[in-house]
Amino acid sequence: MVNTNRRHKTPTKPDSSNSNREREAKQLVLDKCCLELHESSEKNGGRKPYGAVADMVKDLKGVRPWISRHTINFAYNKFVDSKDEALDVANLPDVQVPQNLGGRPIGTTKEAKTELKSRI
Repeated sequence: MVNTNRRHKTPTKPDSSNSNREREAKQLVLDKCCLELHESSEKNGGRKPYGAVADMVKDLKGVRPWISRHTINFAYNKFVDSKDEALDVANLPDVQVPQNLGGRPIGTTKEAKTELKSRI
């Protein structure tokens, strides 16, 4: 019996330095988009203006076919989270507040049982 299935040629791996440059170029484009969105959201009371991301995608789609609303929104959310974390770390006090574990104080259940028995 002869195997008639064709084997697909394995794609050659791209040069790692080339893929790193490509990744860095994509990140630069996304960083620029994030900065523009952040500036426009500050002017709009902290909210992204309606249609701003769609307009960016429309403008960049011819030059950067990989870009989409999802990639811009994902990068922007990461950008905002990293800014918030940086601000939170800067505002943290040096003293740690003891954490309340909750629940009843130690020994109160036993006291309640003995008090109940004495009342009965």
